[in-house]
Amino acid sequence: MKKILIIEDERYLLENIKTVLSKNNFEVYTAENGLEGYQLAEKIIPDLILCDIMMPVNDGYWVLEKVRSNPGLMIVPFVFLTAKVDRNDLRKGMELGADDYITKPFKISELLKAIQVRLEKSDTYKTIFSTTENPTVRIDKDNFLLLDIGKSIERVKINLIECIIADNVFTNLYMTDGKMIKIRKPLTEWEELLPDKIFVRIHRAVIINLDYVNKLKNGSIKQ
Repeated sequence: MKKILIIEDERYLLENIKTVLSKNNFEVYTAENGLEGYQLAEKIIPDLILCDIMMPVNDGYWVLEKVRSNPGLMIVPFVFLTAKVDRNDLRKGMELGADDYITKPFKISELLKAIQVRLEKSDTYKTIFSTTENPTVRIDKDNFLLLDIGKSIERVKINLIECIIADNVFTNLYMTDGKMIKIRKPLTEWEELLPDKIFVRIHRAVIINLDYVNKLKNGSIKQ
């Protein structure tokens, strides 16, 4: 049974969604603010998260950022439930890694369809890794890296990688947010996998992101 976490401060709507999903054979968990929702997500590791944007304590954007930076939750499908339809709001959510938006008020059929699509996509990720002889790294259709790091699968935007440096039998991925991810994969395989218009091998032990270098030169990124 798939686990779905609903984070929504409107109690009436929260209970209605919970009832509908329970009747459709989902195991449903609920929270009424962002902090409570994220803490519950860490505990249960849901198969999908439905989350409002405007909430007390911490909003939906905060929850999404926390989820996408948590290795255990990073690839969990995340769907916003919101009355906000401003283009900037949509763009902000997508840049943070939201999988979909459902605008209030919505039809039950619309909600169930969105959940079905996202769960099927998530199951596809898991199938890729479970049926591949060398499942360490894959790129999905949205141009994200899927990284098998042992206990979990991380989903990382390709353009957030600054450089990749060889480290014996491993390679270290250095991200624009200062994070480093260690993967058992040689640099030669990274060369074959990554788009050569963006990544270039400048040394026997280093691959660099040219887009990031150009932004540094243009002053759009502060060192």
